[in-house]
Amino acid sequence: MLPLLQKMGDVSKALRKALGEHKRTLADAHLQAKLGISYGEFQNSGKGWIPDDVFREMLWEIRNQTARDELIVSGFIKAVPYIFKLSNDGVVTCHDFAVIGSGAYLGEASLFQRSQNSNDPFNKTIYQVYEAKRLAERAEGVGEKTQLIVVWHNGKRQLVNDSGIMLLRSNFVKISPQPVNEKMVLPKEAFDTLLVE
Repeated sequence: MLPLLQKMGDVSKALRKALGEHKRTLADAHLQAKLGISYGEFQNSGKGWIPDDVFREMLWEIRNQTARDELIVSGFIKAVPYIFKLSNDGVVTCHDFAVIGSGAYLGEASLFQRSQNSNDPFNKTIYQVYEAKRLAERAEGVGEKTQLIVVWHNGKRQLVNDSGIMLLRSNFVKISPQPVNEKMVLPKEAFDTLLVE
């Protein structure tokens, strides 16, 4: 197991390095636009000729600039799955699933509600991922088009075809969270009056 953890650490390290290079590119673009110099010039000689207040302001802007990009990197190391999520300038190792995008909070809540985990049966997982995606469509920016592709540890890839999507959709109508009945009434006995002093 130790070599596997080391390989996962190598992947994580490579992703962090790539994220750092991306941040450097962002800093370079920012300084080119503001001062017409590269990030390297700013680091090496900027303090000597840029006024202190401008230098501090640029440094503050670079430090507070976040990469708004999100990415899920997943795969297999010796048939063991791994998932990394790059988001908000960080790399996170995810254990059972990862969700990104404007609907992430809805999709993640759905998967947590269903207790999705890596030990769940395949068909249950496919449905729960579909359900999470459908519920995430309530967030601005999440489209209705859905495509599910399964990648196996041996490299085989399978697309859930139209008949599979239709079956998932019919199950979604039956078992997804349903709207609350507006006519539902709690009887008076369901409440206790609290005395306010």
